[in-house]
Amino acid sequence: MTTSTKVLVVDDEQIARLTLQRILQMDGYDVLTVGSGEEALAALDTDRYDVMLLDLVMPGMTGLDVLAKMSKANADLKVIVLTAFGSMDSAIQALRFHVYDYLVKPVTKEQVLSSVKGALESHISSVEKVTESRTTYSVERGRRAIYQVEDGIMIDCDRRIISWNTNFIHLTPTEAKLMRAFLDAPTVVFSHTELVFFSHAFKAEQLEAARILRPVFSRLRTKLEVIPGAQDWIRNVRGAGYVFEGRVTRL
Repeated sequence: MTTSTKVLVVDDEQIARLTLQRILQMDGYDVLTVGSGEEALAALDTDRYDVMLLDLVMPGMTGLDVLAKMSKANADLKVIVLTAFGSMDSAIQALRFHVYDYLVKPVTKEQVLSSVKGALESHISSVEKVTESRTTYSVERGRRAIYQVEDGIMIDCDRRIISWNTNFIHLTPTEAKLMRAFLDAPTVVFSHTELVFFSHAFKAEQLEAARILRPVFSRLRTKLEVIPGAQDWIRNVRGAGYVFEGRVTRL
């Protein structure tokens, strides 16, 4: 971190703004605080910031509104969402905008500084982050992601289609990303946090990540019912995460 590192704090509560400002300034950051979404957009239009700490729930323009209205000029800005009303719905909405982190208030000094430091160091993509944490897992971006599972079952993760006999199963983008992770590294146990980060570019705590994934895998298993044995491909490893169990050949 250098003295030129600029942080924008957006929160409608004055005490929260002052607290965050003090924490960041004591660590050497150049900090501007604003109290509304409208002021945040105006600040982003007039100056460059490295990191933005953004409250989700504000009167008038919400944090999600700010994320939706940010210009392309702010594409490299790392956003850390803070909210006192954490929920899976708000997390999923925020992660659609590729926020770096999602913190539920009250947050500690250590949490704030750790998240800001991580945001500044995050010059690699979410896929590369997962690869770094699991060296056995590799994604080859320049190559079509087509796989054969068991006998005669084809999975095209780029087109998001599973074909078997005359059946075609269409995957959502999230399901396709998760399937590709598993198919590139069968037998590797991925934690809930790793899978959410890979599929959504969102850092979640273990329990929150498990809640996000539970309905996703429930729907995916329902889709796979037409293929004998396919429901058993993805197994929940209690307390650890998920693993893919099946014979996989990449084509």
